[in-house]
Amino acid sequence: MPLSQAAFDPAGDDAFVIGSMEQPRGVDLFSARGGSKIARLSSPAFACVCSLYAWHPSRRMFAGGNSSGKVYLWR
Repeated sequence: MPLSQAAFDPAGDDAFVIGSMEQPRGVDLFSARGGSKIARLSSPAFACVCSLYAWHPSRRMFAGGNSSGKVYLWR
């Protein structure tokens, strides 16, 4: 089973995203200061667990990629 790698927000390193194994599949956004979940992002079209994430350097958006080569953008 592939592991998901967390990615910190470059705007301040106060939040990070990581893929979730929970159903329905989604992305969890956590606070880096207390570890509490800020939000869960999901979509009916999102049916996988992305293992890699990268934040855009200047906009409040990030991308997640899976082992099948699909890339999802979240903003």
